[in-house]
Amino acid sequence: MDKLTVIIITKNEEKNIARCLDSVKWADEIIIVDSGSTDRTIDIASQYPNVKVYKQQWLGYGPQKNIALSYATNSWILALDADEVLSSELTDNIQKKIQQEHSASVYKFKRLSQFCGKWIHHGDWGNDIIPRLFKKDSARYSNDMIHEKLIYNEKDALLSGILKHYSQESISISLSKLNNYSDATANRLLLKGKKTTLFKASIHKNWTFIRGFFIKAGFLDGSHGYLIAKLSAYGSYFKYVKLWEKQQNDKK
Repeated sequence: MDKLTVIIITKNEEKNIARCLDSVKWADEIIIVDSGSTDRTIDIASQYPNVKVYKQQWLGYGPQKNIALSYATNSWILALDADEVLSSELTDNIQKKIQQEHSASVYKFKRLSQFCGKWIHHGDWGNDIIPRLFKKDSARYSNDMIHEKLIYNEKDALLSGILKHYSQESISISLSKLNNYSDATANRLLLKGKKTTLFKASIHKNWTFIRGFFIKAGFLDGSHGYLIAKLSAYGSYFKYVKLWEKQQNDKK
């Protein structure tokens, strides 16, 4: 009988981790790789009998998830973030799928994200379908520090049900993530030899807002949709401004 391992990477997730673990406590094994939590994340996780906690200095999202994957002992893997929760429909379908004859080795889910207390259905967040359930020997994560991808050559399929994402609960958290992600993305672009100008940075900002708010109908989510489009636009702007700054420093 096939068994399931859930993998989660954490750092200071005491507000989220119990909610996440409660939704997958039926799994055969749960692997948590923690990168230095200073809150109660590990204490909370350790209360669950099927959880194994490992500590690993932060190496980036892709490497961290691959380390978690290396600890898994079962044939099926479910990769979650600490702020995600399975809906009851998705839970049922995952449990059934790993016991059936498999039509695919990788399964994708629809993810519904929450922003400042509101579920978002449109804009750049609206059509979020991501691969998360896979056979261990069929996939691995890219080694990207940020925006890691699940790499696989096998056939994939969509599994019905919703993965609930309790994302940015305040503007302050959004701005902090914007700063951290723009730093990491600028570094990645620099390593790839990408070049930019302040004019191009402005073009990226304006296009990101137009795409998210108008083309992808973010306006249908009201003020929350507007804020997401604006934050995404400035996230795009600052990653290119920071890349430009690094280019100027290299010239010096």
